[in-house]
Amino acid sequence: MAMKSKRRGPVGAFLLAAFLVMGGVAEGEEASLRAEELRYDPAFQQIRAQGDVVLRKGGMAFDAQEAEGFLAEGRYRLWGGVRGRSEERNVDVEAESLSYREEGGLEVVAEGAVSFRRGDDELRCARLLWRESGLLHATGGVEAFSGPRAVEADEGRFDGDAFRITGLKRYEDAQSGLFFRAAVVEGKLKGGVVVEVTASGSVEARLTGADGGTLRIVGAKALYSQARGTLVVSGSAVARQGERTLRADSLVLHLASRRIEALGSPKITFSLPERGTP
Repeated sequence: MAMKSKRRGPVGAFLLAAFLVMGGVAEGEEASLRAEELRYDPAFQQIRAQGDVVLRKGGMAFDAQEAEGFLAEGRYRLWGGVRGRSEERNVDVEAESLSYREEGGLEVVAEGAVSFRRGDDELRCARLLWRESGLLHATGGVEAFSGPRAVEADEGRFDGDAFRITGLKRYEDAQSGLFFRAAVVEGKLKGGVVVEVTASGSVEARLTGADGGTLRIVGAKALYSQARGTLVVSGSAVARQGERTLRADSLVLHLASRRIEALGSPKITFSLPERGTP
């Protein structure tokens, strides 16, 4: 049995789409607001806008039906078909509402059918929270697309160099033919590269080769190590390819050599050709 895979964790597309896009939204200090109707309360330094609202902030222009801002606090909120665009960064944003706050540290929250696009990369979810400290938290039908790679999950949280994804339904790389899913995925980054991933709960990995053949591996847990170049699946691990089935306590996939090593009570079963069949 063999397995071939790029050395990327199951969150590469998510990171690429999310971190780059949110960084583009957050930069900048000055803001301007225009609309069909503007009302200003000097006592609270509050401004309300209605009708064809356009807010320019952080190098981006946002369109919405309504908006409000508290100037002293650097806090703004837009709602009603929010759309944002930055030509310089090639970033597009869509959401039902979007909030921007500077007090206590920069924070951006997008809610309701959220879509962030940068070039061909896209992140979709129900709610997305980004903080200047490095926190990114996406919830509700999370989907990310980057080139041939796609991710579907219930929730994703990235804080500095650590990340956690729950309900990973699909990580798929059409170019390498790799599919991966698990209930919980946790990992570490170094220089923006995934160096370690631990997955647990209904782990499944599939690889489709150029000949159309598929290798499927299932188990209770999985550990990816960039340094070792391995993916270890444990907990009643089973690998199937064609008519062959390999079972063991743990299965070690050596990515460079495409070799599987069975550890602990290994057992292989296969079908023999019928008598008289060459």
